[in-house]
Formats: sequence, structure tokens, C-alpha cells
Amino acid sequence: MTRPSTTTPDPADSEPVEPDVGAPAASRATWRVILIVALVMVLGAEMAGRVVSAQSSFGETLLPRLLDEHRDNAADRAEAGIKTDILFFGTSTAGAAFDPNLVVDQAAYDLWWAGAGTETLDAFAESFALTLFDDAETVVVGVTSREMNDARAAENAAVLADATRSLSWRRVADRSALTRTELVAGRYSVLVRHRSDLRRPTSWVSWMLVNQTAEGLTTDETGRLTRYRDRPEPVMTDGDIAREELALADYSVGGPQADGLASLLRTLEGKRVLLVFLPVSYADYGPLHPDGRANIDEARDVVERLAEEGGVDFLDASDLGEDRLLFGDANHLNQAGSEILTQRVLEYLGV
Repeated sequence: MTRPSTTTPDPADSEPVEPDVGAPAASRATWRVILIVALVMVLGAEMAGRVVSAQSSFGETLLPRLLDEHRDNAADRAEAGIKTDILFFGTSTAGAAFDPNLVVDQAAYDLWWAGAGTETLDAFAESFALTLFDDAETVVVGVTSREMNDARAAENAAVLADATRSLSWRRVADRSALTRTELVAGRYSVLVRHRSDLRRPTSWVSWMLVNQTAEGLTTDETGRLTRYRDRPEPVMTDGDIAREELALADYSVGGPQADGLASLLRTLEGKRVLLVFLPVSYADYGPLHPDGRANIDEARDVVERLAEEGGVDFLDASDLGEDRLLFGDANHLNQAGSEILTQRVLEYLGV
């Protein structure tokens, strides 16, 4: 019978085996610490952002380029001793519709805010506009059917917030899974909602593009939106159309946005207020509403009623919507349309 070998193996003939007992535990502990620290930092930043946002929806650290332009323009006017007698006010439709350059002595300024409902305009007036131009004796408020839409308020608010606060606003019509996730996250996180560069690094590229192109959110020294001025007729991209269809979906008026407009008129008490129902191109913008032109007429009637209840003057300029050659896109007037509307407003005011 063959005996098993009892020769002791030479340790040099085999690879040493290192004990691996403590490494996984240490590694897990290290990652736990890293994750806890990261979580604390994220929560801390979120809370700090909420504090800033709570103090002012338009706080210094949250201002995009447009508000910075308005602030700089106001400072330049104050330094030059220019008094603002007439303040034009509203969304980008008002920014394109009114031409302060037609008022003598530079006595008018167009303080507009991009893509918002009347509730947001009310907050904008109280926290920014009236502080910046408190000397204005007359305020001309311009609204369209878009600002008056109450339906799907939560989704529309998220889309409009993305359009206004993100400098990559051109992509809000993109309905990809990533964009939808961003919009949902924006409802809960002030960081996601206000900081486009935390959502997507390409926003840095968009920042450069918007700042370098005349097609961006630009104003002249009177605050006027210059983007649509030189277009001889409406130009709308597929993205523009998709965004407007979303903002006008399931159209209804008479609820929160009507209340927002009524609140805005109360905010402006003590000044002469002219509420203008601004025109949109019936041929181009009307079909984007669920019920077409009927929705526009419905919004106009509500705005007129609110003007009467608020004790302010009302001017219906919707008839200009019959001529599509007065528009740079479906709901923004070009230079020709702006001159006609502004002259009509000034005549009404007796200026």
C-alpha cells in the first residue's frame, strides 16, 4: 500500500495568501461615511436654497439674465435722472407689444417677465417691479389668453417655471423622460427648480448661446423685448408650437389666474392702471387653443369684467389679431404691430 506523502510543502513554492477580513468592512464603513456626508451636504444646500427662496421668489441669487437686465436698466435710468411716468407691465407678450421709445423724454419703461401666469405677475409686481419703479404714476398691464389659463395649473406652472428660470428655456417643449423627470423634481426641490446647471450640464452651453445671440432674452435700454421686432410675419418652430399647446391645454378661465389678476390690480392700487387685452394672431395662435378663437374671446370677457370690478380702465386691442403681418410669432407683435398698439394706448391715456 502506498503511503500518502508527508513532505511539508516549501512556502516558497506557493503564492502567499493575504488575509482579507477587515477590508470589506472598512470599505463599507468608508462609503457609509461618504454617503452620509454627501446627504447632509445636499440637505443643507436644499434648506439654504429654500430659505433664500422663501425670502423672495426673485432673490438676488436666483435672478436670471432678464431680471439682471431690468435691474441694470433701472440703475442707469436713475443715474441719468430719468423719471419713469409710465410703466408697461406683463409677460413677454407685453415686452414685445409696448414700445416705450414712442414716449417722449424716455418717460416709459417696459418691465416684462417671461412666460408666467397672472399669479406670478402679481408676485413679480410686489417683490420686484414696484420696488424698482415705484415712481411710475401709470401702469399699463397687458395680458393675453395664455396668462389666463387655469387648467392643468400644476403642470403648466412647472413648464413655465422651467421656461423662465432656466436659461436653456428653448428645450422646455422636449417631452423626453429626462425632461419630465426634471419637471417633477422641480416641484419639490428649489435647487432643481432654480439652478439649470444642476439639472443638465448642457445648460452652460445654452447660457453662452442665449447670451451671445440676438434671439435670446434681450432688452434695449427701455426694457423692451427686441427679439420679434424685425420679423415681417409670424415665425414658429415646432418646439414653440409644442410649448404653447401645452400651456393652453384643457383651456379654462375664471379660477386661480383670474384671482391672480384681481390681486395684481389690488397690488397696483394708488396708481392709474390701464388693463389691456393684448392681441394674438388669430390665424396662428387661435388654433393652438382647444376651442380656438372662442377661448380667446372668453379670456377677453373675463379680463374686461375684472377691470370693471377693480375700478381700472380697460382697452381691448384684440382686433389687431386679424392681421397676422403685425406679429413676429403667433403671440408677439413685431415693430409694425407694436407701434400701432402703443399709439393706441398713448391716445387712450391722453399722452
